[in-house]
Amino acid sequence: MDMKDWLRLRPYLHISPRLGGKNLKATKCYISSYVKKKENIAAHRFSPLLHYKIVDHRYKRDKNNIIEGGKVGRSYKAKIRPIYYPNHLDAQIFAYYSHLIEKKLNPIYESNVDLNNSVIGYRAIRFDEHRNKCTIDFAKEVFDFISTNEACELSVVCLDITSFFDNLDHKKLKQSWGKLFDQNILDIDHYQVFRAVTNASYVDLEELIPLIPDFDKQKVTLLKNSKYKSLFKTFPQFRSIIYQHKLLRRYDSKNEKKGIPQGTPISATLSNLYFLNADIEITKMASTVKGLYRRYSDDILLVLPTEHIDWAICKIKEIIENDLWLELQDKKTISAHLSRENIDLPWNIKVCDWQNCVMDKPISYLGFDFDGKNIRIRNSSISKYYRSLKRAIRRRAFYARVQVAKNKSAEIKKDAWLFRAGIFRGKTHLGAARKKVNGKVFWGNYISYAHTAARIMGNEASVGINKQMKNHWKVVTREIKKFETAYNLPKAPKATRYTK
Repeated sequence: MDMKDWLRLRPYLHISPRLGGKNLKATKCYISSYVKKKENIAAHRFSPLLHYKIVDHRYKRDKNNIIEGGKVGRSYKAKIRPIYYPNHLDAQIFAYYSHLIEKKLNPIYESNVDLNNSVIGYRAIRFDEHRNKCTIDFAKEVFDFISTNEACELSVVCLDITSFFDNLDHKKLKQSWGKLFDQNILDIDHYQVFRAVTNASYVDLEELIPLIPDFDKQKVTLLKNSKYKSLFKTFPQFRSIIYQHKLLRRYDSKNEKKGIPQGTPISATLSNLYFLNADIEITKMASTVKGLYRRYSDDILLVLPTEHIDWAICKIKEIIENDLWLELQDKKTISAHLSRENIDLPWNIKVCDWQNCVMDKPISYLGFDFDGKNIRIRNSSISKYYRSLKRAIRRRAFYARVQVAKNKSAEIKKDAWLFRAGIFRGKTHLGAARKKVNGKVFWGNYISYAHTAARIMGNEASVGINKQMKNHWKVVTREIKKFETAYNLPKAPKATRYTK
């Protein structure tokens, strides 16, 4: 087994120093030899996880919110996703055992073409010898299935599982783990990893950082800019602070024997392991009626002849509740009914919510919209990009005003006032191509994603997708000009090379 399959040194700050240093090869050899010895893992003491929250700001059109001029306004909702990440050596252990589980799961998936195509979350599925499949490929497969289907009536249903990671049953997970490795009782090293995931303790970063003496950053968002190699100089220092201030918490605080923390290197693999038998059964069910089943983590998609859809939903609900001990979130169920008089005509689509109320929207899947004929990037995704773009320019303009105030001489000879290079590279077509600047590799930006989507989706879709992004440069120049005027900033000189 090649170390590069699972061994990846992570740059984040944690309780103890990052693994690495000058002799990188020796460090990797030590890690590999340590995690592969069962006796080491059996005796290993896992450190508490560190916890923070990712807030996803979501906006959508709300017909109940009519603003000035009769326009339809937007409603706002914040989706909070808790993330837990382990200490550096613990992360390598989790990654190694995740790799062992994947080595057992992959032959099962690959033995059945339909199953291999159905489970698309947290897996590396080859597209060709050059790359793996991505969400663009997965969305295209679904839309192609609908477009080329010979039925005259189809139904598409999107189902969502309630608090998926938080409700994985420990007993059932342990049984699935043992069955995969032909172990009635888990070996001591596997059991130690299982316990570390299901009986995890954690410390909240937002509570912890202000208590660290003389630490150079006091906000979670600034951690990646810290000059330190770890949060603490010694583990006793960490232990003293968390016990003194009672910061240590249990992930399964209610002792319900459910849930695994989301964010560790093994969490995603365990979710697929937990769902394995259900995936096999649902895939078989969909295949028997010439339908399609896809599961991306806790998001389930079904495309079936309309006559079978009610039966299929009841069957899936039975599997999820009785076999997995989970629940479907009815309020997030979206269904689409497609009909046409003959296969030569385009689809007529009616999308409904969980109460069967018609919604004025196309079929949405993995960030793309499909109206029966055209494929586009979701408008909400485009809007999020533009919000991010405007926010970046606004922040840079604010700091530019501070800089100009400090600089008594207004004659700035370089692109310093707005750091245009960063904006152009991160937000526009000028930074869309992969390139190396001063030894650092830039992998592209959102425009790169749009270009890739246009290419993969094909000629008909590419025109529409490229049209969605064509105005981004106008927005950039307009926003820059707006803040030049508002803050009375000197106009930035034209740069011959934006990478400087």
